[in-house]
Amino acid sequence: MLGLLRSLLARQLSPRILRILLPHRPVFYGHLVSNDSNHPIREFYNFPSVYEFEAMIEFTLEAGYRFVSLETYLRSRSRGECLLTFDDGFREVRYVIHPILSRRNIPYCAFVCGFESIHGPCKIRNLNTQGPEFLSLDDVKYLREEGAHIGFHGNRHDPITSNWTSADILDLVRPPTAVSALLSRPWAFAYPFRAPQNFEEVDALIRSEGFEYLFGTEYWDSSMYHFGRVSIDAPSGNCQAENTALQGLRHLALSRTNIRRMLVERNRSSRQSRER
Repeated sequence: MLGLLRSLLARQLSPRILRILLPHRPVFYGHLVSNDSNHPIREFYNFPSVYEFEAMIEFTLEAGYRFVSLETYLRSRSRGECLLTFDDGFREVRYVIHPILSRRNIPYCAFVCGFESIHGPCKIRNLNTQGPEFLSLDDVKYLREEGAHIGFHGNRHDPITSNWTSADILDLVRPPTAVSALLSRPWAFAYPFRAPQNFEEVDALIRSEGFEYLFGTEYWDSSMYHFGRVSIDAPSGNCQAENTALQGLRHLALSRTNIRRMLVERNRSSRQSRER
């Protein structure tokens, strides 16, 4: 299947045709955008260059999608709307990403880590990156005033596993006072790494802390408060049409709700065809 898709994409099919391969309302997520090939987190996140990021935006728009704010995405639930999010709170969100999106009047969400990243070293996987690589509290305040939706990404960048206790989870998800004061309403939380398989139970605990919406990288809950997302980080370093479509397929394959919806729509179309 993927081989066939790569072959079709090589023939430069229209983005509007490729839209059938993507979710109806995708949520994209990345970490940073930079032309620095020696950036200290390049080893862990194969983030797009400025050119690749702008090409991804153009591809998405040409496919007929509309970038909307979190509030609009939650309220209208119209086909073709998409949401752009960024995790970890790297300083490039303000100094590279925000100027690009501001010029285009494209809203987005920034999920910042807690005390460790804003006030000192933050451990991202096996890498200790220093405070200047991350947004300061003043940066976060500026972005919020500029219209970015500020969400939370945890006090540490640790993956929640099924053997974590409730106390472990709450220690991760309760933001420091200085950070909570800057979070946008409605409160939103993005899981570090990915949500655990028992995400419904963990979701309930996190929501008890005041977070209304949760974002992961795989599961999409039918209750419409837990959203899966499509990565703009490319394993091959190409963040243009091919990667976006392949990530869309990955999202469809992992999203239980979208698979059920796809099967229901296919059965409905088959019945309508037979009735004609």
